Amino acid sequence: MDPSIHSMQLRPSPSILSPSKDWEKKLRRCAEAAAKGFAIGSGLKGGLAVFSILVRLRSRRSSASKARSGELMEKESLG
Repeated sequence: MDPSIHSMQLRPSPSILSPSKDWEKKLRRCAEAAAKGFAIGSGLKGGLAVFSILVRLRSRRSSASKARSGELMEKESLG
């Protein structure tokens, strides 16, 4: 076996040590897509949270007004 061939097999190729521009571009696009997805998902989750709070407030107001009108009707029917 030729020793020069053996030593060449132990050295990593230059392409492994320094990533290509194409690989860097793909990695950057992936990171940007992940960041955009996270931002969109957070926005949707925040919007749904605000919506659920508004629905709770609305249902509390309507149930409170119904309870008040129900109490008035009971008092009127008794007296």
